[in-house]
Amino acid sequence: MLKRSLAMFLLLLIPFISFGADYLDELVMDVHNLSKVIVPVFCVPLPSFLLDEPVNRGVSRSNLFDFLNDLNLVHFTAIAVVSAAVAYPFDEYTAFTVIESFLTTAVFVGLVKFVVGRGRPYAENNPFIFKPFSLTEGYQSFPSGHSALSWSIFTPIAKRFGDVWYSIPLVFSAQRLWSNNHWLSDVMFGSSTGYYIADVFYSTKSPE
Repeated sequence: MLKRSLAMFLLLLIPFISFGADYLDELVMDVHNLSKVIVPVFCVPLPSFLLDEPVNRGVSRSNLFDFLNDLNLVHFTAIAVVSAAVAYPFDEYTAFTVIESFLTTAVFVGLVKFVVGRGRPYAENNPFIFKPFSLTEGYQSFPSGHSALSWSIFTPIAKRFGDVWYSIPLVFSAQRLWSNNHWLSDVMFGSSTGYYIADVFYSTKSPE
């Protein structure tokens, strides 16, 4: 089973590997342009910190889409690769944008979670409890990884194939609130991170 899964994964990567050399110049350009996201990523979500407690108290709890709680980085990697593979025949640069925005977002969010160590709503009643450098799941609330990664994957797809695709990361983001896994500012910061990183990568891609 493992060998079959690995073989399928490698088959999905073949078109990206074959095109990768031509894409390096685009990747370098995108990395240089990442500085553009610093201000919106950090400033847009700031007011949401003031609403963390009232929103957390006001949101109705629900088990809807509870299966999303079980998704981890491996699952999101599979979603990113499959999404890019499906997009590739229509627009190869959009496909690569999905991969690079996902990878960049995953690294950034993982580092911030580890350094900040914010307590999740189910672990702490106070949104301002922090245990920096904690490896405990209950203290890796900020920012929301599900929100960030879903926005990083589906923002390029939505920009290329239609706004309806934004509905997927919107569901991911909302579910993190009603499942009591995140504070509002976690979700806002995660969504902002995924969206703006993907937006920069997409907007600097080569014309078709």
